[in-house]
This record gives sequence, C-alpha cells and structure tokens, in this order.
Amino acid sequence: MNEAAEFGGFGEGVELPSCASERLGGRGRKVPTMSWIRAHWRAGRVVGGVLLLVAIIGPWAYEADGKPPVEWCRAPDFVLNGYCVGLTSGATIISFLAMLLWEACVGLVTGVDVIGATGPGAFYRGFLLLTLPVLLLLPLLTTLLLLRAKVTSRQRILHLVVLGLAAGASLVLVAFEPDLLSGRFWGLWLYCGLTIGLLIWEGIALATERRRVASAY
Repeated sequence: MNEAAEFGGFGEGVELPSCASERLGGRGRKVPTMSWIRAHWRAGRVVGGVLLLVAIIGPWAYEADGKPPVEWCRAPDFVLNGYCVGLTSGATIISFLAMLLWEACVGLVTGVDVIGATGPGAFYRGFLLLTLPVLLLLPLLTTLLLLRAKVTSRQRILHLVVLGLAAGASLVLVAFEPDLLSGRFWGLWLYCGLTIGLLIWEGIALATERRRVASAY
C-alpha cells in the first residue's frame, strides 16, 4: 500500500504511513476509516447532548411553595416529610441559581450583600456555591464544541475535565439532600449517570486513540 491511512475518530485525523496502517489492522483486519469513526463518535456525542438536555429538563428537586395542605394533596403533587410538595426541574433550579449568581456578581462590584451570608468568608463560600449552574451547563457547551469538524486534543481533555466537575457537582447535590434518592427525581439521576458514563466513554476513547497512534510508530 502506498496510500496513507488516516486515523482519528474524534474529528481530528492523524495521517499514518501505510505500514503503520497495516500494523494497526492486525491479522488482515482493516483500520476503520476516519469518516466512519468520526460519524459514530459524532452521533454518540449528539445522543449524549440530547440526553443531557432531557436530564436538565427533568425533575431535580421539590418545592412546597404554593402547595395545598397535606389533606388536599393530589397528583402530580405528593407528600414528603409531612408537606405537600411538587417537582422542580433542573432547568428551573439552574436558572434560579444563575440569577442569584448574576446578582452576587453585581454585589461584588457595588458592595451589596445579596446572598445574606454571615460570618468570615461566608459570602465567598456562597458565591462559589452559586457557580454550580455554570458547572452543570458546561457539559452541554463542550459537547457542542466537539461536534465541530476539527477537534484538538486539548479540547477533548477539557471536555473530560468538565464532565468530571459536572459529575462531582451533581453527586454533591444528592449527598447533601437524602430526599433526592427517590426515583421521582429521575432527571438528576439521569444527569449523574450520563456525566459519569460520558466521562468513562470519552476517557477510554481518548486513551485508545493515543495508544494506537503511539504503537504505529
């Protein structure tokens, strides 16, 4: 073979010599073309992005404001800890925290404490907590970034870091609120599972690509 074989799989082709391509194939097996690998990973990322969006729209928490007494509690509301509560979507929570984050940023400039924190460093701890919606939305943004035709290795590593931070942030929400362990809050659990699953999936894919390229030389 005199023609060079391209190997990428993530939108970024790496040109290999024909002998390297044959070694990668092994025992007569052909290396999948760059377009075939790219198509599959692109489709996987599209599915992952759509499911992340579904998870964010799904229920993440509950709230009792405006709900009737327990005696009059009817579906879709339900009784929890002696109160009639309703489900709240992740999008509602993220938008609310984002609004508070904006107000906190304005407070940093004007000197007005909109968080209502007391004690040394309490304001800054509260401010860091309000950055949570940024972490939870970043996987969607980095997924869109990786859907481009050409993706660099640094961008894929950034995507892995973002997925890890988002998975940790969502698990923190569950850890600090035992009531969220119920299956009613499937949106939050779907988000946790997706970020962890995508983190493993992308990590193995990146490691496999680098190992194969390295072995070719």
